[in-house]
Order: sequence, then structure tokens, then C-alpha cells
Amino acid sequence: MTERWPMVGRDGELELFRASVFRRDQDAFILTGPAGVGKTRLADECMAWAAREGMPVTRAAASRTMADVPFGALAHLLAPPTTGVSGAGSSATATRLRDGTGRYSWFRQALRHRACGRRLMLFIDDLNLLDAQSMTLLTRLTEAGEVFLTATMRHGEPVPDDARRIWSGDRTLRVELSGLDRDGVSTLVSLALGGPVTTDTSAALWQASRGNILFLRELVSGALEERSLVVADGIWRLKGTPMPTSRLKELVDARMATLEPKARTVMEHLAVCEPLGTSMLNALAPPGTLEQLERSGLIEKRADGRRQLVGLAHPLYAEAIRSRLSRLTVDRILRDQIDQLRRVGARRADDALRLTVWQLDGSGRADPAPLLSAARLSRSAGDFPQVERLARAALATSGDATLNARAATSLGEALAHLGRVAESEEVFESADALKAGDDRRAAVVLRTLNLFWARTRPEDALALLDRCRAASGGRHDDDLVAARALALTLCHRPREAYELLASAPGGPNGLRGPSGELARVAVFAALGRAGDALAASDAASESEPLATGSALTPVLLVYGRGMALFSAGRLTDAIATAERGLEQAIIQGVTTAHTAFTHLLGRCHLAAGRPRSAIRWFRETAAVARAQSMAGRLQLAHAGLAMAHACLGDEGASCEAVAEMGPPASETQGLPTQARAWSLAVSGDTAGAIERLLAAADALENGGQLVLCADLLHDVARLGEPELVADRLKKAEVAGESAMVTARSLYAIGAAHSDAAVLERASAAFESLGALLYAAEAAAQAHRWLIDARKRAAAAARVRALLRKCEGALTRPLLAFHAPVPLSTRERDVCSLAAKGMVSRDIAARLRLSVRTVDNYLQRAYTKLGISRRTELAAALGPDKGREWVVRPEAG
Repeated sequence: MTERWPMVGRDGELELFRASVFRRDQDAFILTGPAGVGKTRLADECMAWAAREGMPVTRAAASRTMADVPFGALAHLLAPPTTGVSGAGSSATATRLRDGTGRYSWFRQALRHRACGRRLMLFIDDLNLLDAQSMTLLTRLTEAGEVFLTATMRHGEPVPDDARRIWSGDRTLRVELSGLDRDGVSTLVSLALGGPVTTDTSAALWQASRGNILFLRELVSGALEERSLVVADGIWRLKGTPMPTSRLKELVDARMATLEPKARTVMEHLAVCEPLGTSMLNALAPPGTLEQLERSGLIEKRADGRRQLVGLAHPLYAEAIRSRLSRLTVDRILRDQIDQLRRVGARRADDALRLTVWQLDGSGRADPAPLLSAARLSRSAGDFPQVERLARAALATSGDATLNARAATSLGEALAHLGRVAESEEVFESADALKAGDDRRAAVVLRTLNLFWARTRPEDALALLDRCRAASGGRHDDDLVAARALALTLCHRPREAYELLASAPGGPNGLRGPSGELARVAVFAALGRAGDALAASDAASESEPLATGSALTPVLLVYGRGMALFSAGRLTDAIATAERGLEQAIIQGVTTAHTAFTHLLGRCHLAAGRPRSAIRWFRETAAVARAQSMAGRLQLAHAGLAMAHACLGDEGASCEAVAEMGPPASETQGLPTQARAWSLAVSGDTAGAIERLLAAADALENGGQLVLCADLLHDVARLGEPELVADRLKKAEVAGESAMVTARSLYAIGAAHSDAAVLERASAAFESLGALLYAAEAAAQAHRWLIDARKRAAAAARVRALLRKCEGALTRPLLAFHAPVPLSTRERDVCSLAAKGMVSRDIAARLRLSVRTVDNYLQRAYTKLGISRRTELAAALGPDKGREWVVRPEAG
């Protein structure tokens, strides 16, 4: 970890400072905010910028120990210099310093001497702790325009009377700093660690620190020391929950030590039982105590219906306070709160949940029926760690077979969502033995998905469904039909899946509930029926709470929509949906959905032509899947890595990822086969790659998996054999309704017939979908077959513009593209000056040419660049100003 962390997320505040320095109507820039949010660091950056601009800069730090010492904080700045100040060293110096007016004049000269006649940039840390005499001096100097004051003040601290003139003046810019947002935390930790961090890690660190930079640094340092923050698969990931370090506990202890006994009691009760209603806390302390704690930033209120709930203002407070409480104290607090809640009446569902959890926290036991009720409430809220805890407790205390079966089913669901699939299956099997009946069948869709994501043997899921169907006596069951349809689709047999849906009562749209909705989305998306898939997704109630009797979380329906958008070619929408779903999955702790969304993001970014971004997401998929022993998802992650590295022309990394994939389930297995083909291609075995792609495409086409089949056929065209696949892609386009399949078809047809116009249409279609690398490849192929010089130059400019957004991608369709901007030295000189806004007369004078000659050079350059006017020059030349784009030569 870097010793000095970089500063992130403060660009706006820095810009405000820079602007205020140059305004004559502003004399001070004051940063306020809680301790630890980076006020001093930002002020340091402001001073560093001022120093680089050549401004005189100095600083001082106020403190409580020096607050009663006149000029104590400024003494080092006000010491009389030996030269440059009138009267320095004379016998009259002591007399002048004893006189108030003389003292001010003396110190003013001392600071002027430091500033060399310019306005001094002075930084005071903790301005509110500055002594009164120094504050008076600063007020005079800032009002006189001789000092520009930059200062920090802690949020919630009283503003001394002596500082009010500066604090409240209209010539002071006050900026309130808060903690970093989630993106800021992720960026800062990535820069500090020197590599990316997984989304769940940055979320956990943000949740624990709330963006407070001091807390964040301590949490990261502690996790590194405990080796709970480690690199896995090229990405940093946190194992477990970040815990406060001894230094953080000391900071909290210091704040607690300043509180009155009743305020400490409130804080201790909240640390154990938060959130609590105001009525319950008023029984512990008078209302004034709560108001003081809120003003101090230690607690915060929130509305919950008609109730006012109170919680600690920062999650680390709870961890730090609890760690200092004895077991007997915790038990006493729990008993007090249980008794009080029972006295006022546990009228709401969440009251019953809290009672059960508090009983479990206190004695470790509770009655099985309330435990199962609490587990259902936690399940509806998406709190699966809590579901696991409650269900395990119910299993440990119940002797009733029916209750045990229900508890085992709840536990199996929770473990499955948390990504512990092997444990989940063991528990589910025990539920089968206990004849869980309807509850068992309700979980079968979830079990089917997890068996596919965790293992590489699809027959396991199909065998499970056969057993469940036999146990139900062969009767129709919507959940079992939906699960089989999903299983068949995941086996690349969506045509059979559709026939199964069509044979159900009510036809394909007849299956009810989240399971049926997810099955319809998956089947239609795989078949290339994008409109039907999106319509089915629109009908799914993805924002509704977990449906009664369904083991699926709403976040899996979000994943279904993301896949439908991806299959339709709407990459931007698919990425936005996947990011939203990933956030929900992490909040709920649904690890299986976490890996599903990160893998989908990797595929979206790869299709969009951003291989480096794709690598980041595939690495996260691999790290999480490896930690949870999800072999199937891990294999898909390495398949994505192999393709992304091949897209960058990195033969070694691509082959290494293929080796990590392990043996394929079959030689025609979808994405892993595609990855092996691209690894062969980047290694020079194009013929072998095409052979694999065609074999896999045949199998996918036979099963009805048109979208992935079209992807593989497009790869064949990209590798130089469009004639082999043009007709098949046209049929796939007709059979489905995916804009991405249509664009792939246009590319193959244009490349097969050397038709530049069709290739340009393909390029435009890909670009409209956000698939910029595919767009660049089509434009590069169009460039090969264009004859008109102006059109060729325009095509070359378009390829370069698209590739600048493709993160260094280098694929076979681009290797033959040699499109330097063919300008002579004089043409380049003329165009560079014109691009900067110079008119022909000024260019002629600068280069000692005639105006007519300048215009002739410009016209010739316009033709070569494929443009028609001066305003297009800057974009056509690009940042490289005509430097040739370098490509690797084609093998052989």
C-alpha cells in the first residue's frame, strides 16, 4: 500500500479554491466537516497548487494547548527577521511589541517580509482553536487584502466570537466536506493498493467507513495486517467484514469519554440494539441528551412510518463500543430492551423480528416457530445472512419434523444465495429426506441455477428435476416446468425449452410467478426473440418483495432483463441494468447473483470493444467464484479472460486463461469453446480456431441458441472466412429479431462480397449499439474496398476515431489496416495552425507563404483527410497530429 494516499473526489472543491484566490472580493476559504473527511489534506493540496503558481505560502496549526497563549500558533511566523523590517534589532523593539498598535504594525511588517510584497497564502488548521490575539490580527490582515486565509474547522465545533467576522463575512467562501461516495472509495482504495478491488470489497469498506478517509485508511491497514484483504485472480478482495483497528477504537473511546453518563448509556444501548425508537430511548435519558448527541454527530434519526427511529451516526461506533462492553453488560441491555418492547407491545412485524433476534443474541436460543417467522421476514427483506442464522437456530431447537423441514429449506435457500452451493445442496437433500413437499419444489429453480453456476455438469440439474417430478407424482407444477425450461436453455437447448413452455396449460405465457417469468425471459432471449424477451421482462415485477412460495430473489429477474438487453444488442442499457443489479446483489449478499452480474458486465464491455474493462469484471467474477468453489462460474470467467486478452493481442495471457479453464464439458460448449478458438487464433492457428467455431455453431444452431450461434459465426467472418457464414447469419437474422444479429449479418455479407457500402452500414449499425470495436472492424474492412480517395480517407479517420475508444484492442480485421494520415510536412504544418483557429493570412505570414498557397495546401489536405471544411480539421488530425497508427503485421 502506498505510504501517502492520493487525493480523489475533491476536484470541485479545488476548482472553487483556485477561482476564489483570484477574486478580489474574497479573502478566505474555510473547509468544514467531520473529523477524518480530508479537510487538512485538501487544504494542503490547495497550498501546493498556490506554491506551484508562484504565490508566497505558509501555514500554522492551532491547538487546544496553545489556545490561551497570545500569538502562540503564529509565533514562528511573527518572529522578527534580522533584516528587511524597520527597527529590527533596535532597542525600541520591545517597547513596540508591548504596545497594541505597534505590535500589529510589527507583525504586519513581518508577514509582508515573508510575502515579498504579494498577498500571502496562509493556511491555519483548526481555526476555531486559534488564540484571540492571533484571530484579531488575521481579521485585520485579511480585510486589508494582505493575507488570503485558508482554514479548516471541525463540524459541530462552536465558532469563537473572535472568528465570527471571518466565518460569517460575505468575503469568505465556506465549503462543507462530507465523506467520499461509493465510487470515490473504490477509486481511492484501488489507487492506494495499486490495483482494482472487487465491488463487494469497496461496498463493504464504504459501508464501514461511510467515506471517512481516516476511518477508511485504518480499515484497509487493519485488513492488510490481518491478511483479510488479499489479491485473488489479479484483483483485491476482502474476506469477511472490515473490523475497527485499535486506533479507531481509541478515537471512539476518546469521544465517549467526553459524554455524560446518561449519554453513554444511550450510546451503549444503540450499539447493542440499534435502531431504537425515541420513546424507548427517552426512558434511558431526557430528550435533551438525545438532542445533544444528534448535534454532536454521534446519533441520527430517521422516519419509519409514524415512528422515529434512532441509530448511531457511524457503523464503526457500534463495533468499537460493543468491543468494550462485557458479556454481562450486553445481556443486561438485551433484557432491558426485550422487557421494554414487550411492555409497549410488539405490534409490528419487525418488532417480532427484533424480539426474536435479541433473544437469540442474549441466550443463544428461541422458540422454533418465532425463529422461522423471523427467518421469513428476513428473507423478504433480502437479509440472507440473518436467514441463515435464524434457520440454523430453528434446526438446533426444533424436534418437529415439519418445522425441521421448513427450517432446512430456508437454510438451503440462504446458503444458495450466499454462494455456498455445496453446503446448500447438502441441506436441501436433508430437506428432501424430511419430505419438505411444496417448500422443496419452490426452491427447485434456485437449485437448478446454482447447480449450473457452481458445477460444469448440467446433467446434475436435469437429474434433480427428474427426482422432483417423480416425487410430485408426475403432476404439472409451474415451478418444475420453469426450472426444466431454464435447465434446457442453459444446456443450449432453448428450442426444447420453448416446446416445454408451449405444452404447459396456458401456453408459453401460462406459467405463473417469478420462476415462470425468468424462464420466459431466458428462453426468448436465447432464441433471438428480443422483443418477446424484453416484453416478458417488462411483465416481471423485479422491484416487488420476494414472492411468497418463491425461492427467487427479485435481483435474479433484474439479471434476466440484463441478459435480454444483451441478447438484443442494447449494450448501454444492458450495462446500466447489470450495474443496478450488482448493487442490489451486494446489498443483499446474494453471491450467486454477484458473479452473474460481473460476468454479464464483462461480456457487455467485451462486446462494446473495451477489453481492459472486460478483464476487470471477469477477474472479479473469478475471484468471487473461486472463493465460493463455484466451478462452473469460474470456468466462464476464465473463458471471458481468454477472449479479452486475445482481443488485445496478448497470446500468453489468453493461453494462460484457457489453461485455467480446465477440460471442456464438450468440444461444442458455447463460451468456453469460443474462448479456446480465440486463443488459437491469437497464437496463429486461424484454421483450427475456425474449425472449432463452426463445430460449436452447428451444435448451438441445432438447439435453437441463435444469439450465441450468431456470435460464433460472426467470429468466423472476423477471422477471415465470411463466405462460410454469410448465408447462415442471414437466416439467423430472419429467424430472430436482434439488432446485434442483424449487424453481424451485414458484416459477413459485406466482407464476403467486398461491398464497402454494406460494410459501412454494418459499421454504423454496430456503433449505434455501442459495439465500437465491431464498428471499427467493419469500417476497416470498408476502407479496403473503397476507391475514392476522399471516402478512403474518411473511412480511415473513422477507424482511428473508433479505435481510440477501444482500450488498445487489436484483432485480425484490423491488422491489414494501414491508414496513416498522408500529409506532407508542409501540409501538416498548415493544417496544424488552421486547426488552432488561425486564418490563412496569419498562417501565410507565419510560414512565409502566399495566402493562395496556404489555401491550396488546405484543399489538398481536405481531400486526403476526407473532410470539407476547416472546422473539421482538429477532429480529423486527432491527438496524434497525423502520426501513423501502428499495427502488427499479419502472420504469414
